[in-house]
Amino acid sequence: MTQQQRKIYQSENGESWWRCRGDDVVFVLHEANVSSGGMGTRMELPQFLSSRRNAPEKQALLAMISELAQCID
Repeated sequence: MTQQQRKIYQSENGESWWRCRGDDVVFVLHEANVSSGGMGTRMELPQFLSSRRNAPEKQALLAMISELAQCID
């Protein structure tokens, strides 16, 4: 599976969120910071968008989506 990643957001404590795209799937990968174990957690887009309220990583993804929509117009 070919995978492309683009960083959505990186917090001050070193956690990062990535928009990942594979052959037929798009998902968000959350990478915990080193003190939290540094593990990655995959979240499907609906799960990510419905569970984050107004978190900065969600706002960053929505801004990315908005930019894409403007390119289409």
